[in-house]
Amino acid sequence: MQSQSDPHTLLSSGRFAEALRNIRTTETHRSLTPPEQVLLAELLSLTGDADSALTFSDRIIRQPVLTVNQRCRLRHVLGLSYFRKGVSDK
Repeated sequence: MQSQSDPHTLLSSGRFAEALRNIRTTETHRSLTPPEQVLLAELLSLTGDADSALTFSDRIIRQPVLTVNQRCRLRHVLGLSYFRKGVSDK
């Protein structure tokens, strides 16, 4: 059972800002795992920080350890963030 402060639980319940704070706190204590990095990119996008979502997603999508699913989630973040910024040719 996941705790109420788990970022995935918070994300599932629509509490994006709390999930972002939680994962940022985790980031100050240790390096994030690749799945946590993907989640961070999604949370940045969901909380409206398109610039940070783009920068972070573009940087981590090159990691060879990412699964196909994780790469697809990052491409979704990239596409949505570009759309929100009005960039339709990427």
